[in-house]
Amino acid sequence: MLFGAIVAAAVALPALHAQESSGGLYGAVGMYARDAGAQVVIRNVNTNATQRRKPDASGKYAISGLSPGEYEIALVSGEQTVASTRAVVRPGSSTAVAQLDGRQAAATDLGEVKVTARGINNATDNTAPIDVSTPELVRQYSQELFRKTGVDTSGNNGTGGPYSNLLTALPQQFMSQVASQPYGGSGYASFGGGSGTETRYYVNEFDTTFDYNGAGANMVPGEMIGYATVIANGASAKYSNAMGGSVSAATKSGDNTWRAGFSSYIVPPYSRLLRRHTEDYALIDADGNRTWFLEGGSATNGQQQTAFNNTFWVSGPLVQDRLFVNLAYQDAEPASRSRYMYGSTLGYFAQFMHTYHNPAATLTWNITENQTLDLVAARNKTKDYTTIWKLEVPGNPQSSRDYFRNVLFNMKEDFYVGRYRWHMNDSMDLSLMGGYFTHSEQNLFAGSDIFAQRISHDSAGKNIYNVLSDGSPDSETPFQYSKRGFRADWVWQLGAHKIGAGAEHYRFYENNQSTYGKSGHYTYFDYAVASPSRDDVSGIAIPANTPYLRSFVSYYGGPLTQANRGTYVEDYWQALDDLVVYAGVRRDNNQSMLDTGQRALNFWTTSPRFGLSWDVRGDSSMKAGFTYGLYSMAVPGVILDNALNDSIQQYTYYTYAGIHADGTPVDPRQFGSYTVASKVSDPRVVASRNIKTSQQQNIGLYFQDNGTFPNWSQTVELNYSNVKRAISAWRDLSTPGHGSAAERYLRSLGDADPHIDNVVLVNPGRDLVLTNDFDHDGTLKTVVVPAWASGLPKPKRKAYTFVVEMVHPETPEQPFFLQASYTWKHVWGNYEGYYAEGDPASNMLGSQVFQYAALTQGASGNLPQDIRHAFVLNTAHTFGSSGFSAGLGVNWQSGANKSCYSQYPILTDAASTAGEHAYYCGGVAVSRGSLGRLPSWWLLNANTAWEHAWGPHRLRLEFNIGNLLNKQTLVFVDPYYGYYNGSTLVRENRYGGQAYLAPRSASFAIRYNWN
Repeated sequence: MLFGAIVAAAVALPALHAQESSGGLYGAVGMYARDAGAQVVIRNVNTNATQRRKPDASGKYAISGLSPGEYEIALVSGEQTVASTRAVVRPGSSTAVAQLDGRQAAATDLGEVKVTARGINNATDNTAPIDVSTPELVRQYSQELFRKTGVDTSGNNGTGGPYSNLLTALPQQFMSQVASQPYGGSGYASFGGGSGTETRYYVNEFDTTFDYNGAGANMVPGEMIGYATVIANGASAKYSNAMGGSVSAATKSGDNTWRAGFSSYIVPPYSRLLRRHTEDYALIDADGNRTWFLEGGSATNGQQQTAFNNTFWVSGPLVQDRLFVNLAYQDAEPASRSRYMYGSTLGYFAQFMHTYHNPAATLTWNITENQTLDLVAARNKTKDYTTIWKLEVPGNPQSSRDYFRNVLFNMKEDFYVGRYRWHMNDSMDLSLMGGYFTHSEQNLFAGSDIFAQRISHDSAGKNIYNVLSDGSPDSETPFQYSKRGFRADWVWQLGAHKIGAGAEHYRFYENNQSTYGKSGHYTYFDYAVASPSRDDVSGIAIPANTPYLRSFVSYYGGPLTQANRGTYVEDYWQALDDLVVYAGVRRDNNQSMLDTGQRALNFWTTSPRFGLSWDVRGDSSMKAGFTYGLYSMAVPGVILDNALNDSIQQYTYYTYAGIHADGTPVDPRQFGSYTVASKVSDPRVVASRNIKTSQQQNIGLYFQDNGTFPNWSQTVELNYSNVKRAISAWRDLSTPGHGSAAERYLRSLGDADPHIDNVVLVNPGRDLVLTNDFDHDGTLKTVVVPAWASGLPKPKRKAYTFVVEMVHPETPEQPFFLQASYTWKHVWGNYEGYYAEGDPASNMLGSQVFQYAALTQGASGNLPQDIRHAFVLNTAHTFGSSGFSAGLGVNWQSGANKSCYSQYPILTDAASTAGEHAYYCGGVAVSRGSLGRLPSWWLLNANTAWEHAWGPHRLRLEFNIGNLLNKQTLVFVDPYYGYYNGSTLVRENRYGGQAYLAPRSASFAIRYNWN
């Protein structure tokens, strides 16, 4: 076997990481180790970028920092080329190269070696290649693989946001272990049992994660992404302090050949055959009619015109062998248009238009053989235009309409990143990176009644959710976000040790302000209760036989700055010929500032990492890996907004004699008020004085094999994660007029009124060391609430994952690709993560249950991420020289567990003000996940393509269809049961509303390439 003689043991290890956009090579030269004049020449076949390496005394060589692509590796002695071969370099990992030895001829065509174990490993469509130089298990997905499996690389989902894109979609396309709920949660992949917002995303090594809410940001057109890499568990100390996974992308660059092309993704209108409407979750009456809708929208009714997403690109050399450019422009033209009804009773009719423009450019400069500079720039401008009418007859689009308003959603983004790599000598490398990312969005309104009074009319105690604003803030203040980041990395090969050290500094700023009800938000209660009652929001006493109204106004948000700094040191030690021992440690500092510039939070975290990589056969065809580490996360901006910025919710209560035509009350007379406020006057009040960052323990053990079954690659993986510590916004003491465990404890110490004016960040399950104005005299004092007295338990989230994956890369002899992945997973605890996947109405506020101690009752159980069984299959087959290819995709997973939420029944407790987030159903306590499971579901996807080449031209036509069989399996049941009106439990109209698998969908793609 050609590659069977490879010697990977004791090689100088490249020590690469999945977040890196460059890759490496390693190998040996056999008997030429004793040749003083022997050199290994590594040349990029597309750019002619060349580097040279002198093998060490044992004949080993290694190189890192290579741009992804195909390379020729030659052994040169004097002026003579002794042997040569080729290998593919992929980002985030190192490729084992066939032994270069004059005693045998090496293949020069990658196609010649694809039937070997080494060729299978290095195939561009192998999603889990073996890299024995690192304990990390890195999964890789190439542009070639995207084509085979029908992945939509357009990079924008048409909603005007950067959060759902190629990088966020890939894990769920190929990895069964990240299975999550198809409806009702964040929609992002769940790594290690965490919520979908605990993953870090990188583009060309810059952390593009949207720090406000933890979602992924991808600022370049999808067609510019050449590779994406994923680490599900066990990332090294160099990058990634995330409690979820790490997902990164490397952009394409130009080369010595001018090339050009375009692609167009085309989504047809809704139709019964190709693109059916979604059955929105709703209540069904006895006749089988839907009677209530949560939102409606174009996916459930109405029509959408054919939508286009186009990308045009050109690349080539500005200076041969030295300077290369890649230009791309993506847009959604003609603009996407749709018309539909929406609202809980489908009482509104809307016309929507979406436009999107995303120019981008990369520039690569090979300064010298040992120095490279890469630059990327991208800009995104998105506009969504919506015109809304009110329907005279809800649900009937043919009824007469009254103009309501126009809304313009305007979003702008800029992204710039530069990387410099310097191979200082045969033992030292230096890399520098700097980047900038900015995001702003704004709603602009037009219409005579946009800021007019809003009326929600509550008749006979039954809420009718028809507030005119539909919940939108009546503020045009833009949301602004920006991030700057820099990092430096230095690597030194010292004998058998590859030592790395580096530092990074990211700083982000956000300004998120909103106002609601500024012009009046009135709820009229036009019924009279014979006996005194209490308001369902505040508990204010309502006199008997008294119709009343409640007005509401809120102000929220403000500027926020956070700095995240980290340093690391690590060592890859070739302890034995076939064993690499890894040890590393990170030291992170996270600082958050008030709008005054005062530092409110200052976290220091130390995170050790350890790993082993065993080259079982000594030829890189079988690997056993082990990883251990502690991981933490900076506090997301959405939580900091609650703790560091002032907010106020003001309720005022009146009797009234009638209602004016404009919705204002006649002869209002105030009889009560209620205020929920958070005011931060001093940075010491923001958090418990002993607070620490969240922390999670990860352990991984895995095996990879490319040699046991010919043409197949297998991976078996065991992962365990355990949350040791979490951060939550805590409100038990900032809810006046209500009690709690902590409030009762402080009263027992003599505090007459221990309520405070702000939300506090705490570590649940630890003593709370609180500094605040507890005596309400303007002076601060510190009190300690023991963990037992706070009522807050320790956070728990334990995840056990078992994964089996098999990959058959496509070869000329066997022209089919197959990737199959099965996962068994168990996730248990009381902490869902920074996003409450099973309680989406609680929003991204850390964990809703820890905001009030009483909400933790019944919170332990199987978490929403507890998807016990999941299976993913992706296949593709090429039919000879006909140009036709076809593929199938299968997704199957067992159903999610079910919970039920209601308002906390003890209305004097602070938890009762949290809304419907207590584990109660019909007035009875029910534990999390104890109401059984939803049905298992599966769906079949298909794709087909035809490709034709003539001269330098290549045309490709694609057709993709999702949920081919139009399976309609129940995947979500609305869990929100009800709230209290006085002492009466009112069942929600929405409770029990259902959602099903997204119906059949279809899309087309046209691609043209020149050269």
